[in-house]
Amino acid sequence: MLTDLEEEWVPKEIDGEIRSVRRDKVWIGMLVEEVTRKLKISGDPKRGLIIYGRKFRPILGLQQEEQPSG
Repeated sequence: MLTDLEEEWVPKEIDGEIRSVRRDKVWIGMLVEEVTRKLKISGDPKRGLIIYGRKFRPILGLQQEEQPSG
């Protein structure tokens, strides 16, 4: 997925951690927002370092047109 962060085009992958979006419901040109998600805990599960990362999802509450055909 390419996202314009108002600085430059940056390649990003959408992986299985975003469960609220089905692949067939995302298309080129769709407006998305950046969210922070916990990716993993490094070391001891109770005291380890929490690793966060950026993910993208469709903007909540925004009605977007369906994917253009063709």
